[in-house]
Amino acid sequence: MKKYKTLYMVSAVLLSSALVGCGGSSSSSSSPEASDPGGQESGLSGVVRNYYTGEPISGALVTLNASGLDEPLRVTSGDGGAFSFEAPEQAGRATVSGRATGFGSSSLVTSTAADADNDSLELSLLPAQLTTTFSGDTGASLDVEGRPDIAVLPPNAFGTNGTPYTGNVNGQVTILNPASDPSIIPGAYTILDENGQPGLLTTFGAVTFDFTDENGNPLQLNSGTPVTIRIPLADGINSSNAPASVPLAWFDETTGDWVQEGEASLVGSYYEGTVTHFTTWNTVDVYTPVDVTGRVVDGAGNPVAGAEVRAQGYDYIGMNTVLTRADGTFSLPVRANSEILISAYRNTTSNTREVEVGSGNTDLENDLVLSDSAVSITLTWGENPSDLDSHLLGPADESDTSDFHVAFYNKRETIGDTTIELDVDDITSFGPEVVTIPSFPNAGRYRYLVHLYSGSGTIASSPARVEFSIGGQTQIFSPQNAQGSISRWWAVADLVVDEAGSVRLDPVQQWREDEGERYSVSGFSLNSITNPATTAAKRKYYSEAQ
Repeated sequence: MKKYKTLYMVSAVLLSSALVGCGGSSSSSSSPEASDPGGQESGLSGVVRNYYTGEPISGALVTLNASGLDEPLRVTSGDGGAFSFEAPEQAGRATVSGRATGFGSSSLVTSTAADADNDSLELSLLPAQLTTTFSGDTGASLDVEGRPDIAVLPPNAFGTNGTPYTGNVNGQVTILNPASDPSIIPGAYTILDENGQPGLLTTFGAVTFDFTDENGNPLQLNSGTPVTIRIPLADGINSSNAPASVPLAWFDETTGDWVQEGEASLVGSYYEGTVTHFTTWNTVDVYTPVDVTGRVVDGAGNPVAGAEVRAQGYDYIGMNTVLTRADGTFSLPVRANSEILISAYRNTTSNTREVEVGSGNTDLENDLVLSDSAVSITLTWGENPSDLDSHLLGPADESDTSDFHVAFYNKRETIGDTTIELDVDDITSFGPEVVTIPSFPNAGRYRYLVHLYSGSGTIASSPARVEFSIGGQTQIFSPQNAQGSISRWWAVADLVVDEAGSVRLDPVQQWREDEGERYSVSGFSLNSITNPATTAAKRKYYSEAQ
């Protein structure tokens, strides 16, 4: 089976045991002010961004649902995409949802508790692949980028209590392809089954549907109106190996859970099913988890309470997160008999660790260590090209007369007391490539580049995405913004470190056609490698290095 490997920021989640309201895109269009909900308040703030480019989205409608609120709070993102709420601390679990013209709606799950890390949330929205307007009394067939009949809407499909809406319908459809990054699926990977019991899920692909009337108010299907939808299989999932039928689930913005409702059948490379309301619909598999247990400590070995520990499916599309206890320990539910990526976060990051999970619980041999000055760099991409590589270069000594080079052929570099690692090297599409810098051993310029090692297509068309995480803050880079002629080398950004240890991120965003001539890997020039032998060459290198 294809290994789906990625990592991205999501908020800590807990399994919910009850369904509240109907949620989804069908929430009321009324907008109470996010002012003083009463009681002791907790600040909750963040930024709405374009998922691919990191550019802020102003004018987005941001909604907060929390268990202690009588009704949702709503604000509009301002300049720079910023938003903020004041919510009762006792509200606990909360769902933050965003929607904007030209983008599919999405949500993240967090907490309003005082000790929660909820003052720098990143709410990322995917650009909608289809934006259309049609008359409500005629219906429409929604075709998205060569994929026909994603939804077939009959005449008078929208309305309230049997009364059809006949004005113009503004529709947006966003296909969610989570193969390179499962976090693009809204909320958490938690689900309430048909009996209302909580569980964890994996996904085969999802689609977000957003419909509004001429005034921008949400529209829903008229009561009892069934609509057939088609959800494309996520990249890398072969239809010959996919289940003949799977449960359908819709996302409930009120609770932050997925709710199982109905079933979808495999037809070619799509799952096809019938729904009676619109939101994000997901094709899922629900599993009984086992636990990975361990501990998170700081650089001095002290336990870290309230750190977020994340498990990411390596050979399935799914993820889960928990918070550490007062003694730094955690128990993280994951899918049995699988491979996962696991890491920890609290204003900084640990290394990403690959873990094989059997049929029972698994104890981590070593603690996850958080470093105060850590920087992580995460590269993800699409199915083609099949292999992109991370390259980090920096001063190997105080005189800055030579560079170290961390890449697939040299995944770990130790300088003094600092070990810089390429935690993951993916050679079979999607990523991630995760580079962790626990601290900077020397002042100077640290350069990060992406190289196209093998596969069809280009870095720009993959699409690739690089995320720098520095002190809990993230910055996203896209090759769409790189200057020059597209080549096999993308110079993304430099980290400039001064003598006091302060770090500045300098965007470079240039294509560098001659970059590979500077380096050789195990005796051969990177630029001399030609397809299709490249993946085989790297596999050979790894086998000989054992």
